[in-house]
Amino acid sequence: MQQEAKGRGLLKTSGILLIIFGSLAALGLIAYLVIIGFIAAIAGVNGDNAAGFGFFAVFYTFFLLLAAFSIVTGGIGIHNSKRPQHCVSCLVMGIVVLVFVLFFVIYFLVEDMIGFSMWIFIVGALICIVLPALYVIGAALNLSSRKKE
Repeated sequence: MQQEAKGRGLLKTSGILLIIFGSLAALGLIAYLVIIGFIAAIAGVNGDNAAGFGFFAVFYTFFLLLAAFSIVTGGIGIHNSKRPQHCVSCLVMGIVVLVFVLFFVIYFLVEDMIGFSMWIFIVGALICIVLPALYVIGAALNLSSRKKE
C-alpha cells in the first residue's frame, strides 16, 4: 500500500496560489505594458526619450516571464503533488522562482524604485517570497517521503 506524500497538501495549495497570483501579476503587467505603449505612441517617442520607455518595457517583460514561470511551476506542483517520484523537478523549479523573486525584491530595495507606499511593497514582497518558499518546503517534504519508500 502506497503511503501519501508528506508535502502533498502544501505543494498543492502553494501551487494553486502561485497560479492565482501569477495570473493576476501577468494580467497587471500586460495592462501596464499596453498603457506604456500607448503613452509612448502618444508622446511620440524619439531617440531623446526612448531609453526610459525601453528600459521599463524590458524590465516589465522580465517580470511577465517570471509570472508565466510561476504559473507553470504552480501547475507542475499541482500535477505532481501525488507523485513523490517527480518532486525533484518541483523542487528545482520552486528554487528558481524563489531566487528570481529574491533578486527582484533586493533590486527594488537597492535601487529605491518603489514608487508607492512602502507597506504595499512589503506586503507584496512577503507574498512573493512566502509562496515559493512554501512550494519548496512542500517539494522537499515530498522528496523526504520518496526516500523512505
